[in-house]
Amino acid sequence: PAPLAARTLLARAALADETEETVARVTTVGVEELERRRQAQLVHELIDEAAIGGRGALGRDAIRQRLMERRVREVLFSSRFADEVPDALEAIVTSAFEQSALCALARGPAEEQLDRTGNGVGALLRYAMAVKAAGPTTASLGSDGGPGALGG
Repeated sequence: PAPLAARTLLARAALADETEETVARVTTVGVEELERRRQAQLVHELIDEAAIGGRGALGRDAIRQRLMERRVREVLFSSRFADEVPDALEAIVTSAFEQSALCALARGPAEEQLDRTGNGVGALLRYAMAVKAAGPTTASLGSDGGPGALGG
């Protein structure tokens, strides 16, 4: 795409003779399209991150847990989720706002994806938690790799 300055000049020239209402309508449409794209990218990212146990959470229970841990950065929800479980949505949004997280109703492809993969709600997290490896650590193993030989 052209640099921002060139696009701005082009838009200014194209809208120079239009009414304020037309400029407002065109601007609104553009902003809505940018928001749909941002949401689609965000949902894609949070689904990928949730799949690897990273900075994403899908579904009501996972998001409630992450809110208790104060890790939520942004919550997206579908209109279906809002209609079907308004009390759960209110609790999620209230808790999210209390920790300065963003909340938004997803639109378009982002909303459809959330309904399919997150039962209507997903969150991007501020950070991922380190996952502890299962099994004994090398410090708890004896010289032969068996348990109990620390210090003799």
